Amino acid sequence: MSTDPTFHREAFRVRAYEADDTGCASLLTLCDYFQEAAGNHALARGFARLTFREGTEPTGVWVLHRLRIEADRLPAWQALVTVETWPSHHKGLHAFREYVAKDAQGARIAAGTSSWFVLDVERRRPARLPPLLSTVEAPDRPRPLDGTAPPLPFDAATPDLVVNTFAVRRTDLDLNGHANHVRFVEWAVASVPASFAEAHVCMGFDLRIDREVVSGETVTAEAHPTPDGWAHRLRRGDDTLARLTTRWVPADTPD
Repeated sequence: MSTDPTFHREAFRVRAYEADDTGCASLLTLCDYFQEAAGNHALARGFARLTFREGTEPTGVWVLHRLRIEADRLPAWQALVTVETWPSHHKGLHAFREYVAKDAQGARIAAGTSSWFVLDVERRRPARLPPLLSTVEAPDRPRPLDGTAPPLPFDAATPDLVVNTFAVRRTDLDLNGHANHVRFVEWAVASVPASFAEAHVCMGFDLRIDREVVSGETVTAEAHPTPDGWAHRLRRGDDTLARLTTRWVPADTPD
C-alpha cells in the first residue's frame, strides 16, 4: 500500500473465492477493490467520517451517488491487481474520485469514475461538503473515463422487461447500515436472464443511486435489453432506488 496526500496505490491478489466459473474475477470484484482502496485513502487522510459542527462527534459518512466502471479485461485467479485512486474535484454537494486498475506489468485493465456526497446520519439527508475538503489537492492526472453523466435509459413499458425480486439481508449492509453499492450492481447483473448471462461477460456498467435500502426490505429489479447491453431499474414499491446500464461481451471474447 502506498499513500500520499493526493494519490493512493494499493495491491490486491485475486483469491479463489473471488474468481467465477471463467477463472477470472468478475466486475463486482473490481468494484470491491475500488471501494476498499478509496476507503483506505479516505481513512489515511482523516476523511473517512466527517464532522459538520465544531465540537461534535463525526456524523457525516460518504455515500456513493454515481459509479461508472469500464474493464478492458478481467484478472485471473492469483493475478496481482494494483488499484490507483485519487480525488479529482468537487462541485456543489458532490466530490469526485477516479480509479485505475493495472496488472503486474503496469498495463491498464479497468478504469472508473465516481461521485459521492456526505450523508448526515442523524438527519439521513445529504449535507454540504465540509470546508476542510477545500484543502484537498487533486493530483495533476487526467480523468481515466469521460466524466459526463447522460441520463440512464429505461423503458418500463417494453415487452422485453424482465422482473426479479431480492430480499435485502443483513449481510448486504455496509458500515453505514444500508445496502452496499456493490449489491446494487449484483442485483442488476443477477436480473439478466441466465441464457444471456451464461454466454456473456459483464465488462462495464454505469450506476446511479437515488435512495438507500436497508435490511428486511424487498428490491424489485427490472431489466430490458438495449443495443449496447441492458438497462436496469431497482425499486422499492414505487420508489426508484437506482438505475444502471450494463455492457456485456460474448464469453469467449471478454475484451
